[in-house]
Amino acid sequence: MKVCPNCHTPARFEAQKFCAVCGHRFEDAGSAPQAQPAAPAEVPGATPEAPQPVERRRPAPAPVNPAPEVPEAPKPVERRRPAPAPVNPAPEVPAAPQPAERRRPAPAPVHPALPAPLTERYRNKVQLPVGTDEDGRLVTGFYAGRSHRIVACRDCRLQPDWMNRLAARACALLQDAGAAAYDEERHTGLVRHLYMRQGWHSGQRLLCFVLNGRALPQERALCETLQREFDLTTVLVNRNTKRTNVILGEETRTVLGPGFIEDTLAGVALRMGVHEFYQVNTPAAEVLYAKARAFAALRPEDFLLDLYCGMGTIGLSMLPDCRRLLGVEIVPQAVEGAQATAARLGLPAERADFRCQDAGAAAAQLAAEGARPDVIVVDPPRKGCDEATLQAIVQMAPRTVVMVSCNAATAARDTRWLVEHGYGAQQVQPVDLFPRTKHVECIVQLQRAAM
Repeated sequence: MKVCPNCHTPARFEAQKFCAVCGHRFEDAGSAPQAQPAAPAEVPGATPEAPQPVERRRPAPAPVNPAPEVPEAPKPVERRRPAPAPVNPAPEVPAAPQPAERRRPAPAPVHPALPAPLTERYRNKVQLPVGTDEDGRLVTGFYAGRSHRIVACRDCRLQPDWMNRLAARACALLQDAGAAAYDEERHTGLVRHLYMRQGWHSGQRLLCFVLNGRALPQERALCETLQREFDLTTVLVNRNTKRTNVILGEETRTVLGPGFIEDTLAGVALRMGVHEFYQVNTPAAEVLYAKARAFAALRPEDFLLDLYCGMGTIGLSMLPDCRRLLGVEIVPQAVEGAQATAARLGLPAERADFRCQDAGAAAAQLAAEGARPDVIVVDPPRKGCDEATLQAIVQMAPRTVVMVSCNAATAARDTRWLVEHGYGAQQVQPVDLFPRTKHVECIVQLQRAAM
């Protein structure tokens, strides 16, 4: 049997050529045997040495051939789209003309507000509602916000002291005479308001009782007492029996005095009762009128139209600068006062005339008649001008429009309308006509744009 000369492992079968343990090649059977090592000599008496086990060595691992290198897959060839065939461009269509951009005009400069000469006790008119307090006593005061409840006020610092004192004294006399305060919800009671007015320069004083009836109890004696104690020029009674929040009724009668007071405003001598509109702050109104006159820039040959003219004070104060004045006002008493003032000043109707007519209707009529005023002054109520008035102004095409307004919001609205219809806003001048309140009067100067 073959034995591996290296690890002495016998072959498992005769034809085996390599050792199964160490992989050594076996000798061929016919080859010369290898020389065996000599056995060691025995020593007498010694224990024979145990045969050593043959160390079985693990054969060296067969070399492992590396995995065959897999060739890298070829990258796909990028497919390029062929360039599109040239297409003949469509004939160019000319762009539609764009509408001309409407540029907003530059805003008119707003000058700093002109201050009022006085900030306390400046009012020349007051209308106080009459009510009762917790003890049932007659009092005057002001309505609480968003209500019909009267808050008693014995001293309002916006009005002259004599008006506060007269209101308290009148309530005491009315209480003693048995007069009841008007109840707005039940429409009962007699005394609705106390109306007081004074001429700022003349010092004349007016008192008017607004009644839900015809007369006061002990009327003559009561009015004479108040006239004597407060140096009243005239005392009136106004009858208002309607369910309304409008203060004055249509019927007014005189109890004492001439029925009116006189004063001057911006150099114009005036007479006024209770229905005429009159600026409540005389010193500040004279500042206002002077600035409006400067904005009008009248020429000697000019025709001036004064819309919403009241007693004609603005137009009459500008009359020295122009040839002719026409004023329009809807309140009959105010128109009568303006005509009387013009007559006292010796002005013929060809020089200064006043019409009792709605401002819009009058302006439309004048435009239809072909009237061509050079300057138009408007002083509308808080609601501003109606569109008919503005359209008529544009149709008459004055050189200058001067707008005097107690409501800046409606003034801005009306100014914008005029700007959109051919006028340019030149400047705005606020005037503090109502110190210690949030309100302000303003004047806007507009010029007709060149066509």
